[in-house]
Amino acid sequence: MIDLHQHMQDTISRLDAIIDGWTLGRLIIEDDHAFLAIEIGEIILLDRRQFEIEVRNGDKFVPVTVQQVLNSISTDGWNLYAGLDCRIRQRRVA
Repeated sequence: MIDLHQHMQDTISRLDAIIDGWTLGRLIIEDDHAFLAIEIGEIILLDRRQFEIEVRNGDKFVPVTVQQVLNSISTDGWNLYAGLDCRIRQRRVA
């Protein structure tokens, strides 16, 4: 059964993120590259100079670098960040 209260909180959080300029999706790692897969089927190549990148840790997002995403490997050889909820936004130019 769906927890309506939790679903509403998640929806509000997603809307807040979009208003703040974040693009939400799922993190994909393939061939030493990181990508964000978004709901409409688009895949975005993540570039450390172009995007701020955050991954979901529990109920909040934490910043990571492309190098962390690519180099964090489990003892079994799997990328630790692959498949996580992720959000990106264009870096602001000073």
